[in-house]
Amino acid sequence: MGKALKVSSLFLVFFLSGCATDSYSSASAEPNFDSSVKSKLYGSWNCEAAFNDSGAKMTSEFTETYVRNGTLNSIGSMNIQFSPELPEIFYTITSHGTWSLDDGYLITNYAKTKIKNITHPEFDEIININDLFPESVSESSKIVSLSNTTLSLQSESSGEYITCNREI
Repeated sequence: MGKALKVSSLFLVFFLSGCATDSYSSASAEPNFDSSVKSKLYGSWNCEAAFNDSGAKMTSEFTETYVRNGTLNSIGSMNIQFSPELPEIFYTITSHGTWSLDDGYLITNYAKTKIKNITHPEFDEIININDLFPESVSESSKIVSLSNTTLSLQSESSGEYITCNREI
């Protein structure tokens, strides 16, 4: 059960978190930082993340949409294998919340997250991912780089990286 909690915590980092010309790097001291970064963040981003630890592994692909009014929507999938002896489980995920910027960090607050076990619902009686998540979740991620086409984030809580490409 400890692995399940760790994997679910890392899932939050990866999912509830998701660079060329005109790029932003976190070392930049741009006077209009927030407005410059906000205008580049608006829209949809296809993101990926992966994690392996002590036999547990997780991959996640999701689309995160940042709206001008400060709301965000996420939809995606996650594959988790809690141990080599257990089957890989495929989940779909949807989430809604808000986002803001604070001194080079993307702050996300998710109020509603729904996770559905697609491949092995019988495992929900052993490890129900929905039971492991709080009703609302906040995450702070450092904006490592940002351009019109790519976004790279580093979770403040886990240090893990999330890479995203603008949806076309």
